[in-house]
Amino acid sequence: MSKTNKAGRECPSWCERDHENGTPYTCNKSSPFVISEGGHAWTVADLPGGTAAAPEVSAYAALLGGGGIGSLDFTDRETAEKAALFITNLADHTPAAHGQIAAQLREYAAAAWPEKEAEAELCRPGRISGRTGM
Repeated sequence: MSKTNKAGRECPSWCERDHENGTPYTCNKSSPFVISEGGHAWTVADLPGGTAAAPEVSAYAALLGGGGIGSLDFTDRETAEKAALFITNLADHTPAAHGQIAAQLREYAAAAWPEKEAEAELCRPGRISGRTGM
């Protein structure tokens, strides 16, 4: 008999979750943390959730002592493979080059998806349908 979650759905072969004593529905598989030389950063790849029919794969990276955690989340193999190749190719670059590509990515993301005006700003008196005045 195969392992199932609390909803009765069959777990994928990679599931390590104890559905009786842990999260009852999603499956996961953990990887060991990879600590950088000098011990100032870590990365990890993970199967944090999903089901046999819809698995999710994530990769995380962070600096120890703060700075936030960056993550990449995937729901298909092709996109995960592209990201793995991207990360492999970064190995030949300097930390300064990593910083440059991160800055470019942030710049282009801001241009492609500008922040929307805050909802509270849209509701302030005298503002109708995005126009000021009245």
